[in-house]
Amino acid sequence: MRRTRRIAPSPGDLAAPRYSSGTPVAPAARQIQYWSNNTNGEDKFGSDAPLIRLLIADTGQDGQDWQDTVAQLVERADPESGEHLVAVAGLGLSTEATQKTVNALAEQGISMVASVITATGLTAHGLVRVAPTNSDEAAAMIEYLKRTPEWLAASATVPYTAYLIQDRATDDIFVQDLGAQYRQAFPNDGVHMLLDAQGDFNSQREAAGNALAGQIATICSIRPKVIFFAGRSAGLRTLLDALSARYCTDARITVVSGDGVTNLNDPTDTGSLWVDGSANLDVFYTALASPQIWQDYPAAVSRDTAARFGQCPNCFAALFSGSLNDGDVIMSHDAVLTAITAAREAASQQSPRPTADALINGLFQITATNPVPGASGWIYFQRAAGIPDGVPYNKAMPIMRLHPDGTADLVALSSRSGTPPAGPEVPQ
Repeated sequence: MRRTRRIAPSPGDLAAPRYSSGTPVAPAARQIQYWSNNTNGEDKFGSDAPLIRLLIADTGQDGQDWQDTVAQLVERADPESGEHLVAVAGLGLSTEATQKTVNALAEQGISMVASVITATGLTAHGLVRVAPTNSDEAAAMIEYLKRTPEWLAASATVPYTAYLIQDRATDDIFVQDLGAQYRQAFPNDGVHMLLDAQGDFNSQREAAGNALAGQIATICSIRPKVIFFAGRSAGLRTLLDALSARYCTDARITVVSGDGVTNLNDPTDTGSLWVDGSANLDVFYTALASPQIWQDYPAAVSRDTAARFGQCPNCFAALFSGSLNDGDVIMSHDAVLTAITAAREAASQQSPRPTADALINGLFQITATNPVPGASGWIYFQRAAGIPDGVPYNKAMPIMRLHPDGTADLVALSSRSGTPPAGPEVPQ
C-alpha cells in the first residue's frame, strides 16, 4: 500500500516542493514570501498585490511519491477548491521522476518554475527554469578553459587532450545529458581534442567505485590535460580519491564537472575529499549560484536582493542557519521569486487574483526589459537563436575551484557566451 504524502502547513498561492539537498530550501522560499508581502521588510503588508501564500509540498525520497503530491496539488489548483494554487516552484533534480512530475502538472495547465533542473531535454509546457541548462554549463566551462595557459600553449605537436568519464545510470537524466553536452560543446580542432574513447561506470549498480578506480591506468597512459566528469558528487569523490593516489602524479590533471559538485560543499564533513600534498590535481565546476559573486561581481545581481541574505532583522542570516555555498537556498529563493513575479504580472483590475491558467502569460512578461532580480543573477526569458523556451537568457554562472577540504572559491563568472552579464541584456 502506497503511503500518502501530506502537504503542509497550509494551502496557498504557490507550492514549493522540497527535495533532499542538506540545506534549508523551505526557509528560502519563506523568506521571499515575506519580502514580497512586506515590501520594506517591516512586519506589515506592503502595497504589492496579490499577497502571496506559500504551500510546502514533498515528493518523497528521490521523488518516489510524486503521484500523490501532484494529485493533491491539482486539487488545490481547481478554481472550485477555494485554495487558489496558481504555480509550483522548485521541482527537484533532473531525474525521470521529475520529468513525470512536470508532465503531470503540465497536463493540468499548472505553470512551473524549476530551481535546479539543468538537464537540457527536461521540458514541459508551462515549465521555466531559473538555472542554466547543462548545455549552458558545458559551454561556460569550455569558455573558461580556453583562457587557461594549458589551452593557449597547445599545438599540433603537443595537443590539448580531454577525456570524458561518463556515469551510465539509465534513469539519471542529468548525468547522461551532461556528458552529451561536453561532447557537443568541445571544439575538436586538431589542437584541442576530446578523445572518442571514454571511461564508463554505473553509479546505480554495485562496484561502481571499482570501475572508477580502474580508470587510473587509462588516465596515466593517455595523460589528458583535463577530465570531464559527467556524474554526481558521490562518484566524483571516489574518482578524486583514486586520482590523488595515482602513479603518474608528475602529470598535472584538471578535473571539471557540473553543478552537482556543490553537494561536496558540506561544512559538517571534516574529512578530506582527496589527499592533496603531491596529488598535482585541480578541480573546477560550474555552480548555479554562489554568495561570493555578490562581492566580486556586484553588477551581476540585484543589490537589494543580495542584501536580504544579510543580517538585517528580517534577512536570511538573522533568521535561519545553514550555508549558502551549495547554491540550493539561493536557487530556491529565485524560483519562488520568479513565480511571484509572474503571478503579479498576470494580475489586473479585472482579475486581481490570477488563476493558474493565467500564469503562463505572467511568465511571458519576464523579459530583458522586465527581469527578475534574482540572487543568483538577473533572470529573464526571451526568444533568441539557440535558446530553448523557458531557459534564462545568458544566465551568469560561477566557475568554482574545489579544495580538498570541501571548500570552494570563485575563480570567474562566466556564461554561455563566456562573457558574464553585467546586468539585463537585450538579445541581438
